[in-house]
Amino acid sequence: QEQPVTMRNVSEVILRFTIQMNPPFDVEPKPDWELEPNEAATIRVSFDPDYRGDCQSHEVRDKLLVCYDDNPHVDSIDLGAELSFPNLDLSHSFIDFGSVLNDTTKREYVTV
Repeated sequence: QEQPVTMRNVSEVILRFTIQMNPPFDVEPKPDWELEPNEAATIRVSFDPDYRGDCQSHEVRDKLLVCYDDNPHVDSIDLGAELSFPNLDLSHSFIDFGSVLNDTTKREYVTV
């Protein structure tokens, strides 16, 4: 999955900055930028839905950080993804039948 983000330098000076984020999010084409006054550029923020490899439904939240070279101020954009896989929620993760006599039956019930 990818989402475009357009950035514009609205100041009167050259703007140098770095874009930072954590996996499973990534940025293309590059993390280091220099924009002239009033110049705009578009990046693509991507998300890798298979980063865990476990096919479990979950949500991921993080931030895209814009760190300026000569300024301590940091801007941020909230990032989020919701992964939905066809999963079951079972009431037990282990079933212990204990001792069972020969020629008898023991049942345990699992709620799905």
